[in-house]
Amino acid sequence: MIKIKNNETIQTINGYPVMLEATTQFQQVEVSWHFKALIERDTITKRSLFANWFGLSEDYPTLNAFQQRLSYLFGASLDAIVEKSGDYHIVHCTLIYPNPKLIDDLNYEDDVWSFLQSTLFKPIFTPTSALEELFAREQETLIKRFDSIQEDPTDIAMEDVLQKLYQNDVYRYHAIGVKEDVTTINLQALQETYQKMMVEDEQLITITGDVEWNNIKKQLDQFPTGNVKKIQRYSFRKSELADLGKTVKHHDVMQAKTIITYQLPLITSQQERVVLQLAYYIWAVDSHSRLFEEVREQAQLAYEIYGSMNITKQLAYAIAGVESKQTEKALELMKRQQQAMAEQGVTQEEIDLAKKTLWHDLQLELDEIEGVNDIAFSRQLLPHTLSLSEWQQMIAEITPKMIQKMMQQWEYKGSYCLLKKERSIESTN
Repeated sequence: MIKIKNNETIQTINGYPVMLEATTQFQQVEVSWHFKALIERDTITKRSLFANWFGLSEDYPTLNAFQQRLSYLFGASLDAIVEKSGDYHIVHCTLIYPNPKLIDDLNYEDDVWSFLQSTLFKPIFTPTSALEELFAREQETLIKRFDSIQEDPTDIAMEDVLQKLYQNDVYRYHAIGVKEDVTTINLQALQETYQKMMVEDEQLITITGDVEWNNIKKQLDQFPTGNVKKIQRYSFRKSELADLGKTVKHHDVMQAKTIITYQLPLITSQQERVVLQLAYYIWAVDSHSRLFEEVREQAQLAYEIYGSMNITKQLAYAIAGVESKQTEKALELMKRQQQAMAEQGVTQEEIDLAKKTLWHDLQLELDEIEGVNDIAFSRQLLPHTLSLSEWQQMIAEITPKMIQKMMQQWEYKGSYCLLKKERSIESTN
């Protein structure tokens, strides 16, 4: 398993900040080019649409040419995804290709990087009829992604919850943007968005695999000389979450969804982050968690139950799928678990089980090249990072009292229920 280092080395090569996680663990190499900018209504949908468009270039102007080139590169894959992180919108452009040392072609690595250079620096925006038609299909694809949110009860509920909690915060926008804005974007606007990203975004290239610095330098020296802004770490600031109260909505769903929300304390130290991480695991992660054992197993109220946590935006929540007639009872029991941890504390056995689960999940993530690359990047964003040995030492020192003190700082922000339409309309708050 890969080791997690602290203060990873970032080198600037030809004007581009690069971080390397050198390892012989995988038979692939992953290169990710990350673009980070503040979330803005005017740009978020355009950036998302560019991620959909990413890959077509002057050298490979059609989907057929693009796919043929990937096939020629021994099944390499190229993709772009978007995410929200704190107050920022991030576009990840990722190329994964076989380890060149396993390919009997001396030019293979040069070909791979030449392909990456073409897609990143020569995207095509010429408004020909064929390209306009292709662009319209990409717009339709993005619109369908918005529509798919309204087809899944959990997505419907969570989108509504985030809209309400962050009603005064740009975080309320979905990572893929705003549906109504998609059709207002044309190829010229997409080109302007790309040009702005290349000049104004904070950027970082993360590389994971059996690669040496001299090879990276050789390849990047062939790229246009850059002068990009390096990715900066977050400065955590207090989020102003609105209160959900006791919100009830109705939709055409087969199973009710219940959500309980909490505002987390502002994290100001490495120790606080580790304690919060472990407290969250005890509360809502895996089959040993309070919510799973007390709500799903013992009370048998939930078909499914799980939690999620966003440290940068100070939000923890849990979602349960239940029978509509059981929502009140389920929410009360879900709320009681956090209260019990804050008032009566936790046992050493719970802490030990959570530690094992947390360690197991980390090992699983580090067994995949995507997981290693993702962790390497995210560690450049957080203001508080630890080496693996430091993290293990800090985890080992956590006591039940520390968990209890952390849970006492959670602030209840209300609940949300998504119920079947046929039920009588109840007042919402």
